[in-house]
Amino acid sequence: MNPSVLIGNEMTVVIPAEFAGTVTNCESGDPLAGVTVTAGAFQTLTATDGTYSLFVDEGTYDVYFELLGSETVMVEDTLALADEVTPIDVCLYESPYPVPWVLAT
Repeated sequence: MNPSVLIGNEMTVVIPAEFAGTVTNCESGDPLAGVTVTAGAFQTLTATDGTYSLFVDEGTYDVYFELLGSETVMVEDTLALADEVTPIDVCLYESPYPVPWVLAT
């Protein structure tokens, strides 16, 4: 017969905070897919309908919204509370960027 061994175990459950919202084009109002949303070490992408949900630890964050060809938006000092959704809806403007080179023939 095998002797029983009891091992103590403690589990901590952390209830995250959440940022959520929609990212649109400022000029057309169309939703933007593939926008990178970053808060500290946490990151996600917007869905095809422009919506996102980003779970973070409770705290204050600068939240960045970035998309190639658009101006980056930063929402400063945004408080995220545990077990609460903090809504952040933003729009992005297209950013003009120079063509790297032009070939005229």
